Amino acid sequence: VQDRVVVRISDTGTGIDADTLGKIFDPFFTTKGGSNSGLGLSTVYGIIKQHQGEISVESKEGKGTTFWLRFPIDKSVSSPPPSATATNPSTTARILVVDDEAMICDIVEEALSSYGHRVRKAYSGYEGINCFQEEPFDLVLTDLSMSEINGYAVTRRIKALNPAVPVVLMTGWGESIDQTEARAQGIDYILSKPFNVSDLVLLVETMLVKPHQN
Repeated sequence: VQDRVVVRISDTGTGIDADTLGKIFDPFFTTKGGSNSGLGLSTVYGIIKQHQGEISVESKEGKGTTFWLRFPIDKSVSSPPPSATATNPSTTARILVVDDEAMICDIVEEALSSYGHRVRKAYSGYEGINCFQEEPFDLVLTDLSMSEINGYAVTRRIKALNPAVPVVLMTGWGESIDQTEARAQGIDYILSKPFNVSDLVLLVETMLVKPHQN
């Protein structure tokens, strides 16, 4: 296909029945019980649509599942503009990353560590709070939707322990979040997922050198 990039992801698992297949992208739909948010695939759907892409799924019970992702090619872009390139940060920091998706934690750690920052990862809200109690941090990045307690609860606890530490909320629902409510919860900045490394590094430097507003 000349004008699209097509990605196919397949497994050989148990497959998905026809009734469930028609609901998997619905917000809050889950087959895994009350401890799960049901936002995973609906978030994926929303992110892909934001990039003018398409996602579809095929599945047969007992024979596995295949997801198809299709994205348009932007032929007008040959290389990123200079302003999108991360520069070497003027300061390094101790940063706590809280996200129940290990992949997100790993990506953020790799990106920020390569610029000299010291990163500690926490895979749940409670773990993040414990980490913050154990050692000092200059900045906290936390996911919003997590099991047990969400990013707002983590932020409130962190601000109670040290109100001077800025907190960045990482979320795929950034555009739908009420900014006033986020501020009231203690959030200093909202970083919408998906984000690129350049934006992440530049945001971290900005948060470290400018006074936050709480």
